[in-house]
Order: sequence, then structure tokens, then C-alpha cells
Amino acid sequence: MSSAAYFNMLATLMRDNPPAEDDAPIVERMARLGIIPGQPFDFGQLDPQVQQALQDVPKDSFEAIMAQFKTAGKVENGWLFTTKTGLYGTDYIQRALVTAIGLGANRPQDAVYPTSQVDAEGKAYEGTT
Repeated sequence: MSSAAYFNMLATLMRDNPPAEDDAPIVERMARLGIIPGQPFDFGQLDPQVQQALQDVPKDSFEAIMAQFKTAGKVENGWLFTTKTGLYGTDYIQRALVTAIGLGANRPQDAVYPTSQVDAEGKAYEGTT
């Protein structure tokens, strides 16, 4: 999805899913780019330098979200245990990571979601055996 399509979808979704009060500072910053809840986002109205700067946002954002995995909790025997689920406040990167790898999560006192990318020796899993 292009940056233009993503930000237009975001503005549309924010109409039916209004931001929380704590989100006011980021919503204000997004409005400066023309990302306003419930209003169409017109990428073409942005300064060409801003358009260029936003071109790689989907790729760069995905990389930042997945990099969060390494610091999202405590690693034991190759398993990542995070206590940063369910209530995110304005920790947008943690919220995005949990959504990217699991569609959402309960609070840590209600559920634990161990995740693993390597075995206890740090070797990547393989499905050959």
C-alpha cells in the first residue's frame, strides 16, 4: 500500500474509531500534514519534498515495528515474554508490534503470549524434520 493510500485509509478509519484524548498531540501533528479524522487525505496537495519524504514510510515503519520485537520484553530460553500488552497509551510502536504479530492482546495479568523466533541456543527454527 502506498503512503497516500495508507494515510487516506487512516483518516477514514479515525472517523469511526476516534482517537483517545491522550492521542491529541499526535493527531495535531498529523493534521499539519492533512491527515484529519473523517476527511479525505490528498497526498497531491503536499509539498513535493514532503511527498518524497513520505514515500518510504510504509517500508521504514514496518522495519521499525519489527525491530521492536527485540526489546518488547524479556527473553528466556529463546522465548520472548512481554508485559507490554493490552494497555498501550501512546506507545504506538508497541501497539503496532502486537497488532502485526498477533491481532491484539489481553493485559499481562490476564494472559501471557510467549513468542519465539529461535531455539534455546539461538538458532533459527527450520521445518525440515
